[in-house]
Amino acid sequence: MADARKTPARNDDREEGGSFDGRLLRRIIAYLMPYRGWVALAFLSVMTVAFLGPLRPKLVQLAIDRHIVSGDLDGLQHMIFLLVLVLLGEGVLAFVNSYLTQWIG
Repeated sequence: MADARKTPARNDDREEGGSFDGRLLRRIIAYLMPYRGWVALAFLSVMTVAFLGPLRPKLVQLAIDRHIVSGDLDGLQHMIFLLVLVLLGEGVLAFVNSYLTQWIG
């Protein structure tokens, strides 16, 4: 009967030792160079969504502290309008980012 012990499968894609491989990063960048404008746009959309995320709770805080407590309905309507704009902006930018990153590959 054959020996039951076998050597583990060799994985040539992974190097032992470090978690950063400069050669692999250069290969990825070389593949992305034809799409550098689209990659920059995707990066910009991610950064903008990251900025808009914490803005929503701050707008809610301002709406409560400045407009609901004082009974200022006109200011509250303005804050609601800003919240809707931020939510729509986040949704559109998330779609753009998802579309671009899938199109780039």
